[in-house]
Amino acid sequence: MLGTSRADTLTAEEATRFVFGFGGNDQITAEGRSEGPGVSLFGGVGDDVITAGGARNLLFGGAGDDTIRLWFGNLGFTTDSWAYGGGGDDAMYAEGSGNTLHGGSGADSLEVNGFRVRDNAAYGGLGNDSVAGTGFNTKLDGGAGDDVLAGSSFGISVFYTEDDGTFMTGGAGTDTFNPVNSSLLLVYKDLDGTVSAGDEIGGVFNVITDYEAGERIGIGPLVRQDGPIDLVASRLGPPEYLSPDIEIGRYAEFRGALIGPGRFAVQEEGPDLMIVTASEDVADSYGTLVLQGWSGGDPLIA
Repeated sequence: MLGTSRADTLTAEEATRFVFGFGGNDQITAEGRSEGPGVSLFGGVGDDVITAGGARNLLFGGAGDDTIRLWFGNLGFTTDSWAYGGGGDDAMYAEGSGNTLHGGSGADSLEVNGFRVRDNAAYGGLGNDSVAGTGFNTKLDGGAGDDVLAGSSFGISVFYTEDDGTFMTGGAGTDTFNPVNSSLLLVYKDLDGTVSAGDEIGGVFNVITDYEAGERIGIGPLVRQDGPIDLVASRLGPPEYLSPDIEIGRYAEFRGALIGPGRFAVQEEGPDLMIVTASEDVADSYGTLVLQGWSGGDPLIA
């Protein structure tokens, strides 16, 4: 299906595989497919609005300030699709699992979202971008520029969960991180009733892969809880289920290493730093963030 150099409105039928908007501020829509190859939509030059549902889609905005949406439609969540903004200040959104967004150059806004979704990725590219995501094993990368990254992950449900949360990479520039996390934490291999070397902490964690001194982490304001952190019985399980005893309004730091999805080994001089806060709203819920490769002092929590 072909557009023109003007502002076109193009709706792909079920049998359509390719749509080219060419020039103009186009509106391109495709429901997509749940099986087989998806659709490929190309906006071209102009401020285009491109929307697709279904699975295995490929969307290109091209030059201009585009709006690109991998949307919840008649086929449910969009899955396993890719979208590229190109040049310009693009707004991109994906709802479902297995989706990847690339903003390209410009001050882009990207978000991957949905209920209990996983394996999404969003890359801001060159420019001061806003990159946000929710779910398990979500990858957020700001790229070059002073970016704002907001990663959310939740491990509170009927069953205890150990899994990767959101991985945030700021890239070159001075970045801001706004992590949101709520998870039941359980401590294994304990020998002394406190969080100490040799213990392993399980749950769902957010991770910052390249934190640099002075970059803001928006989980505060909080006061650090010093001294040994005692372990207490979790109210969500039998007595042998132990959790850190952290006061509301405070945070604790544990040195160690991220050793697998949702598992952190406490070590005297490990390469990573875990930051844990207690939830004011949900009993036995903790906010957990791991700074990979951080050997400096206290991070900027604000």
